Amino acid sequence: STLKKRARAQDLELGRDFGSSTTGMYRYGEGISLSKLPIDGNAEPVFGSHTVGTDMASAYRHEFGHEIFNVGFSESKRNQWAGVTQKYIGTSTVSSYGGTNASELFSESFAAYTSPKYKRGSLPASIEGWLDKNVRG
Repeated sequence: STLKKRARAQDLELGRDFGSSTTGMYRYGEGISLSKLPIDGNAEPVFGSHTVGTDMASAYRHEFGHEIFNVGFSESKRNQWAGVTQKYIGTSTVSSYGGTNASELFSESFAAYTSPKYKRGSLPASIEGWLDKNVRG
């Protein structure tokens, strides 16, 4: 199916990568333009920190993950994800930002999983298995 681009606003957790030029609300993708992340083709996902990526490509994968989660997946599929991953909300298993809610956990997991430097088994088995089935196909 074709993904239709829809603008969404959500609260932005202001972190080290953003300056003072934001109101704390943004549309998916705006975080990339506000970001001061470097371009680093050798960056590997880092688990348990603020975010899984510290480079621009990770930010793009994260933001694209929001579009897949909110536009590409049905409500039933989003609820399925939430059920499988509930135990990771409130933790920094993937990242502290990913532990915020199901949408951020998906986007952080997706950013790591789709990295060319991702090593199989780095994500929890339940998350990697769900992504294998529902993203990789």
